[in-house]
Amino acid sequence: MKNSQKILLGIVVTTLSMIMVSLAIQSLLLTPKLPTIPIHEQIKIKADSVAVGSAVQPDTAKLRKLQELKIRIATARYNDSVQRAKNQRR
Repeated sequence: MKNSQKILLGIVVTTLSMIMVSLAIQSLLLTPKLPTIPIHEQIKIKADSVAVGSAVQPDTAKLRKLQELKIRIATARYNDSVQRAKNQRR
């Protein structure tokens, strides 16, 4: 094999390697990171913690409002992450 052929082969292999790496990085950037705990589990955990608190404290109306607020926040965060993931794929 001539030196020019070796150089050309090296350039081709290097270019293909760089393309593969860039495609791998691009696919990682487009893939949304899923939460480690599913959203319904997060809501259940928060609801359970509020239920324990309501057993101790007499003011259940405020705690019920707090529970509803936590559920709305968790749902909004989940919907926001889904929307961002959809927008990244476009």
